[in-house]
Amino acid sequence: MKPVVIVGAGLAGLTCARALKRRRIPFLLLDGDDRVGGRVKTDSIGPFRIDRGYQVYFTAYPHAREQIDEERLRLKQYEPGAIIIWDGEHHLISRDNPLQLAVSGFLSTADKLRLGRWTSDVQWLDKDDIDEIPDRTIEQYLRDEGFSDGFIDRFARPFLGGVFLDRSLQTSCRQLLFVWKAISEGIAAVPEQGMEEIPRQLGMTIGHERLRLKSQVVELVREGDTVSGVKLESGEVVESDRVVLACDAIHAAALSGISIPAEFLHSITIYFKAAEQPVDGRWVVMNGNMRGITNHVIPLANANSVEAGNLIGATILGERTETDEQLAEIVKSEMRVWFPNRDVESWELFRAYRNHNAQMVQHPGFQSRLPGNDSGIPGLYFAGEFTTNSSIDGAIQSGAECADLILSSLEAGVP
Repeated sequence: MKPVVIVGAGLAGLTCARALKRRRIPFLLLDGDDRVGGRVKTDSIGPFRIDRGYQVYFTAYPHAREQIDEERLRLKQYEPGAIIIWDGEHHLISRDNPLQLAVSGFLSTADKLRLGRWTSDVQWLDKDDIDEIPDRTIEQYLRDEGFSDGFIDRFARPFLGGVFLDRSLQTSCRQLLFVWKAISEGIAAVPEQGMEEIPRQLGMTIGHERLRLKSQVVELVREGDTVSGVKLESGEVVESDRVVLACDAIHAAALSGISIPAEFLHSITIYFKAAEQPVDGRWVVMNGNMRGITNHVIPLANANSVEAGNLIGATILGERTETDEQLAEIVKSEMRVWFPNRDVESWELFRAYRNHNAQMVQHPGFQSRLPGNDSGIPGLYFAGEFTTNSSIDGAIQSGAECADLILSSLEAGVP
């Protein structure tokens, strides 16, 4: 039996490979990079380990927690909630402090009660329940649920805008329900050594003989209508009866010739080194109605040390033409207003990441337009968030389901 060839050692490819190994199905995992992880990467710079853009892991992700040993990740959690800046004032929204939320005048009493009831209802939903809910934009869904304009503008646009990189709230409400369930049932955290520890953990048991890095696939090999292997940039051909494209949607479309929705949202994360954090505690600070380009600011939960100082990340939605240095100065000018009691002037630009294709556009009905794991071409399979949803959990889910499909085809004797 020829090994299954998996193209891409991101979360989906690694999950698929692990599942095949457990079932004793031979495979070969190929990736053009020099290490696993795909877009989930962490860089070591001096005493710091910083992620390539703001990413978090939700411990209540249903598929990810089946694959990941969270204890070994030594997760550093963020506070469950956010600080929202509105008219220059800091307003704390805390999931675990209902009394604080109750006495706050930032949201109306009706909206606070509605938020509590709605969150409780969401926790009872499973995937089938969510899929049966009429799909519409987050904005329309929240209005239909009875939330006021004040709630949408004061809380939903800043907070959910940061989660989905879209303050207009045009993302599918089904994706909101999936993510809100994870937010309300678990914690948001990062591994002590950075987000790349997640794919590293997934890849630890694969075996070096089954993983080839710096092996860029440039073409699918075909015999008639059937995919029969891959061709590498070096010219080498690797034969296989089953090829899994676990790369990103753009490359999967280019290699397969199949049209795959490949519209993305972009973001920029500017990291600063500072003597102190902007707020006490590991709170995400969101831009409520403040003017400017900064959407939210985060303390790096896994990168604080007395000796080395602190790292602070500021995220900008979309793309910008300014240089990193210019963006850093713009952000600092805004931070002087956000944090007037902090020494923002001393913040030093540490690193900037322009995260092209940070998240798929997920407008209502997006899932009906996505391909499944079966590409429709004999011998070719898909694995990746572009078959499920744009999240860590979606990528892991797709990899596991692709392995299940391959096993089923083998058991059925499908060539």
